[in-house]
Amino acid sequence: MGENKIMKRSSLKKQFVFNFFIILFFSVVATVVTVLILFTAINLKIINPENHYEQLVPQFEEYIKNNGYNVLNLERKEDILKLIDEEGMEYEILDLQGRYIHGTSHFLPMDSKDVLYKINTIDYRKDWNLERGYTNNIPINYASIKYIPVEYNGELKAIAAIKYNYKISSLFINNNLMKVINLYLFICPFFYLIIFTIIFIGKLNKRINKPINELIKASNNIKNKNLDFTINYDGDDELGDLISSFTNMKDELKNTLIKNWNMEEEKNNVTSAIAHDIKTPLTIIRGHVEILEEIDLRDQEKAKKHLKVIKQNTDRATKLIENMNYISKINRADFNLILEEVNIKDFVIEKETEFKLLCKEKNINFICEIYNEKNNNIAVFDKDKISQVLDNLIVNSLRFTESGGNINLIISIYDEKIRFIIKDDGIGFSTKDMNNLFNSFYQGDSSRSLEKGHSGLGLYMCKIIVEKHNGKIFAHNDENGGAVVEFYIDQ
Repeated sequence: MGENKIMKRSSLKKQFVFNFFIILFFSVVATVVTVLILFTAINLKIINPENHYEQLVPQFEEYIKNNGYNVLNLERKEDILKLIDEEGMEYEILDLQGRYIHGTSHFLPMDSKDVLYKINTIDYRKDWNLERGYTNNIPINYASIKYIPVEYNGELKAIAAIKYNYKISSLFINNNLMKVINLYLFICPFFYLIIFTIIFIGKLNKRINKPINELIKASNNIKNKNLDFTINYDGDDELGDLISSFTNMKDELKNTLIKNWNMEEEKNNVTSAIAHDIKTPLTIIRGHVEILEEIDLRDQEKAKKHLKVIKQNTDRATKLIENMNYISKINRADFNLILEEVNIKDFVIEKETEFKLLCKEKNINFICEIYNEKNNNIAVFDKDKISQVLDNLIVNSLRFTESGGNINLIISIYDEKIRFIIKDDGIGFSTKDMNNLFNSFYQGDSSRSLEKGHSGLGLYMCKIIVEKHNGKIFAHNDENGGAVVEFYIDQ
C-alpha cells in the first residue's frame, strides 16, 4: 500500500529506474540465498562432493597408525565409526591369518598370503549396486579398498581395510548431478532476473494501464456526449498530469457547452421577447393609423393626438431595435473596450452632478462617497461604457425610490480593482428579481414593478459591460431595507 503511494508520487522515469534496481536487488538476493542453501546442504552432508568418502580415508588411516595394536580392541570400534561415513564406507580389522576381528562388516574373505600382499595398496572392486563410470581415470561407482598396516613397536600385528564408494552423494544416485548443480548456479541469476522482471514489470504495467484505461473510457464518454463522469486517479506522475489536463479539458468543454446551450436558450428567449415587445407598439401604431383613415383629417386636433401616439410607439420600437443592435455588438467576441486613463475623481464629480439633477426632479436625495486607497486618482477603464452602467443603475433606482427617499453611490478604489455600490431605500428585490435581474428582457417581479414601458435590457447590458472589464455584478437587499447593486471591474 505504501509502495503504491510512493509510486504514484513518482515520475514514470523514476518508477522505471526503481523497478530496474528492485529487480536487480531481488535477483541478487535470490541468487545468494540459493548458493547459501546449496553450500549449507553440502556442509551438512545433505549433498556431498563426488570424492567425499575418499577425503575421509586419511583421518581413518592416521587413527590406525597412531593407535597401533590398540585398534584390535572392540571398544575402539565406536571411535572408528565416528571417523567414517557409514552410508558409503565400511571397515574391518583382520589378523595376519585373514581372520575377522571387528568392523562394520566382513567384506574381505582372504587367506594370510593375500592379506600380506595387499598392505599399503588400494584395490578397486565392483559394487553391483552402483552404475559404472570414470573420473580422472579412476573408476567411479566402484568400491575402493585401502589396506593399512596395524603395527606395534615396528612389528606388523594386523591389517585394517577401509572400503569407500566413489559417488556423488548418499541421497542422489545420478552421477551428473554436480554438473546440473553447477549449471544451475550459472543460470539461476538469469532465471531470477526473468522471474522478477515478469513480476515487477507486470505490477508496473497494471499500475500504468489503470489510468490509461480510465482515459480510454473517458474518451468514449465524451464521444457519446456524456460529460458527467470523473476519472479516479490521484497520482502525481506524468499520467496524473495527463489525467488532470484531460479532466480540465472535459470541464472546460462542459462549461462551454453549457454556456452555448444557455446562449441558445437566451437567444430563443430574446427572439420571443423582441417579437412580443415590437408587436405591442406596432399594434398601437396600426390601431391609430386605422383611426386616422376613418376620421376627418381636417380635424387637426384629433389628427395630432393620434400622430403623437404613433410617434411615441415608433420611437419605442426604434429604441428597442437600437438596444438589440448594441447588445449584439458588445456580445461579439471581437468587441473591444476603449480603455483609457481616467481621473476617477473628476469622473465621479461629473456623474454626481448629473445624478443630483435627476434625483432633484423626483425630490430624492443623492449621496456620493468615494474612498481611494491608491496613491493617485488615475484608473484605466472604458469611461463611456462604465458611465452607461452607472446611468442604467441610477435610473433603475429612481424608478423604485419614492419622493423624499435616498440613493447612495459608494466608490472604492484599490490598486487592481474599482468597486461601485448603488443603494436605495425602495422596496428592495424579491427572490425572483435576484435570480433573474440581469437576464435579458426581464422587466421585474410584478410586486416590485411600479411601471412598464422599459425593455428589460438595461441591467443585461450592464452585466455584459462589467464582464468585459473582467468584473462581476450582483444584487441583494440591504439589512435596513432597500435594494443594493454592486459591481467591480479590473483596472
